Amino acid sequence: MFQKVIFDLLDFKEIEGELIYKTNFDGETIKRVLLTKLDPECLGPSPNVVILEPGANPNSDEEILHVSEMYKEDFAMNNHSFLDIIADEAIFRRLIKCREKWPNIRPHLGQWHTLKDFCSVLIVLFSTAVNYRSTARVLDLLWVAVGIAINIYIKKIGISLSDIIDDENDAHIWYLYYKWAGIWKVHWMGMRIGNFGLQRNSLSAAASLYASAAKSNYTTAIAHYLSIIAAHPKLEERLNYCGTFKIPRDVNEDSRHVCFGFDEALKTFGVRFIKQNVYGNIIDEKNLRDQIKSSQDERERIDLLMSEYLNDYAVSYSERAIKSHKKSL
Repeated sequence: MFQKVIFDLLDFKEIEGELIYKTNFDGETIKRVLLTKLDPECLGPSPNVVILEPGANPNSDEEILHVSEMYKEDFAMNNHSFLDIIADEAIFRRLIKCREKWPNIRPHLGQWHTLKDFCSVLIVLFSTAVNYRSTARVLDLLWVAVGIAINIYIKKIGISLSDIIDDENDAHIWYLYYKWAGIWKVHWMGMRIGNFGLQRNSLSAAASLYASAAKSNYTTAIAHYLSIIAAHPKLEERLNYCGTFKIPRDVNEDSRHVCFGFDEALKTFGVRFIKQNVYGNIIDEKNLRDQIKSSQDERERIDLLMSEYLNDYAVSYSERAIKSHKKSL
């Protein structure tokens, strides 16, 4: 589909033996056309946000299990209930070990962290890179430029897209980038529109690329995650309904909502604020925990004031959350 969109936008014509094509579009145009052809999911309401107590050392398997059991108590779960936890790859690996003691833990790979590492996979396979957002932007623009150039190239010499792989020049290298970066773009767009099927299929297609880039931990984590999804069909149904963090929008706005990965939402709306407000001797664990708690309380007070002023439903309006906010004030 991606290839067809670019090909159609170029609108090739041959006039008096000269190949003519349109140039009145850019990466944003391609993205808008692609989004109209993808099915948005995550059709449920925006989730409530509840900040829990900070845990201790996240590098301990026992502490990860202890924090998971705190969730169990906090949500009054029975022994037969499943606990779905979204985490980055490092914590995901520890949660896999925790399943030996508590099989009803179902860890999920954080979409945003996976996409972030996917950028480095592409860069390892082709070059080197640094920051996620700037890298992702460059990779996206490069994908658009390569896609346009490849379409012009195959049209001029009269071959099919799949024939490029047998080319003796460097065109086949750029074809591989176009193909592999396309997988990354599918996963990113699937996350943005809340389409879990696109995310799952692109993640499955990307697994071998992680292995090729020597990302063995992520390769193993992806295999575990896909096996968990396959073992729980009802979980997949739930993820089709609420598999990403749906950003609240005004009812009068465009009905096509925007979604963040749960880990991306946590990073954007929570962790970044905490990191910016932690200072001093971080080796002292008690001092660190006190600062985290203080920052969380400050964030709750700010959220309550902003939500009251802007009528922002991104903040939880559950009875429990409101009582918590008022208590902190």
